[in-house]
Amino acid sequence: LQFSDDFPSTTTVSINRSVTYQTIEGFGGAFTESASYVFSKLNPTLQSQVLDMYFSEEGLRYNMARLPMGSCDFSLETYNYDAVAGDSNLDHFSIDHDKQLIIPFIKQAIETRKKWSNSTLNIVASPWSPPYWM
Repeated sequence: LQFSDDFPSTTTVSINRSVTYQTIEGFGGAFTESASYVFSKLNPTLQSQVLDMYFSEEGLRYNMARLPMGSCDFSLETYNYDAVAGDSNLDHFSIDHDKQLIIPFIKQAIETRKKWSNSTLNIVASPWSPPYWM
């Protein structure tokens, strides 16, 4: 990176707190299958430390999270919530896959947050891709 000789040596950034353009709802991360898998392999002491680092008052205080609906690029395998072709009524819809690793991780994060905050952990469920038959 090169700057020209006439580049100012100081820069001033002014913030006008009375002018806002958007509201920040919060900060967080994603509960992916790979993150849940790695978390599950930690011993209970390290799990507690990780949860505190992200969700506690002494940590980052995450109050939001993204939850991929079905597999994503951070999954251990490809899966979806209804693999039965043509099941437009979703009679075979199931989140059983997520019950193994992801949901227990989320529950622990919620419990960690509850220890210091009355506000909930907001989770945004985002579909990554539909089942192949859709």
